[in-house]
Amino acid sequence: MFSKLLINIGLVLLFFAPFPSDAQDMFTDIRKCREVYQSAKTFQCEVDIKIYQAGETGPALSRRCFISRKGAKYLYTLDNLVLLLNSDYSIMVMKDKKSMLIKKQDSSRKNEDKLFNADLDVMSMDSLFRIAQNNTRSEYLGNNNGRRIYKAYFEDGYYRSATLYIDEKLSYLSRMTFEYNKSISGVEASTDVNFKNVQINGPVSDSLFLSEKYIRKSKSGVLPAPEYQAYQVYDAAEF
Repeated sequence: MFSKLLINIGLVLLFFAPFPSDAQDMFTDIRKCREVYQSAKTFQCEVDIKIYQAGETGPALSRRCFISRKGAKYLYTLDNLVLLLNSDYSIMVMKDKKSMLIKKQDSSRKNEDKLFNADLDVMSMDSLFRIAQNNTRSEYLGNNNGRRIYKAYFEDGYYRSATLYIDEKLSYLSRMTFEYNKSISGVEASTDVNFKNVQINGPVSDSLFLSEKYIRKSKSGVLPAPEYQAYQVYDAAEF
């Protein structure tokens, strides 16, 4: 059950859509977050994810995600999942299944080099707000320790509400909590997502984004790198 919730959290972090809101201040802050991210040459952060069941004080599930970006290169890790996007390949490593899904980038389609043709932009600030459905309402809850707090309510959808904490000085999302819609998700639970050690325009090594860490080329095609020699490699174009 919780693995399904974790997958949905991953989708929140990965996929993007504009966040419709009636609160102009909320819209303005989200736009500033997006502008800060999009103008940054590099971006790194840790994401702590905790899922709580209703009535329980401690988390039922706790995970940590690491995200790095340098230009158009991305690296995203969450538990047994690794997603790499560079100018040569999109690579998804599924450690629990000892398998990889790869896609060679098409240089003639630079604007469509999203991972496996999905509408993916790892850790774009837009991606942090793909929790919205149409016909939502939102409100400003105030300022706490330099963070502007907004809450959005959803009439229909996987989530019932979401609370966003936006750093007033640096304009980035520092925390996000949301409650699940039990009638759709099947669970009565909430999630707390904290973005820590956020570094904007800091040093990021190119070695993080090397395809050779995961795959190697041979006469017979693409094979797993030595560290992953027991893995099966699949071409995403065949799916």
